[in-house]
Amino acid sequence: MNKKLEKIKEIAKDVYKKLGSGFDESVYDKAMQVGFRLAGIKYESQKVIELTYKDHYVGEGYPDFVVNLNGTKCVVEIKAVGNKLGLPEEQQLKNYMKILKIKYGLLINFQQPSRKGDKTQLEIKEINL
Repeated sequence: MNKKLEKIKEIAKDVYKKLGSGFDESVYDKAMQVGFRLAGIKYESQKVIELTYKDHYVGEGYPDFVVNLNGTKCVVEIKAVGNKLGLPEEQQLKNYMKILKIKYGLLINFQQPSRKGDKTQLEIKEINL
């Protein structure tokens, strides 16, 4: 699966290279969509996931992307936060993956400066169930 995920990682790296840090998550989301379309990658954006408890509706989840890479699906979550990705972000992605029964996920953080002079970077975590 690594080779298939590489294309998504390449798109994220290109978006970060061209835009840098300092934008809202929605800007990176839209840029990733452009990258997917230009690469001919099929995806769903903000797919609605119904959340239930004891067979009762309790809310909805919205993974940023469900990407189809030649029949293999991957959930992609985009973040634009100052700190490094941690357990809450990983758990959110894992929950989406479990509900959708998808084995592969990518957590992408277009890191933002939290203080003046902070160095930012693109952070990509691959999650497999």
